[in-house]
Amino acid sequence: MDAIELLDELGRRLRQAESTAPTRPRPGAPDRPRALALAAPFAAFYDRIRDRLRGRPRT
Repeated sequence: MDAIELLDELGRRLRQAESTAPTRPRPGAPDRPRALALAAPFAAFYDRIRDRLRGRPRT
């Protein structure tokens, strides 16, 4: 895999992670990876709904 393909793959993974990550910090979020992986999509969905209702720009 050359450098351009590697950067393209990294960019794709970053966009995917950003689309499923919460838009606000969560101090009370679980610190175990498995629990965090389960909680993050729900927090992200809630954040995006709240952002849209308050007129905040999309992330």
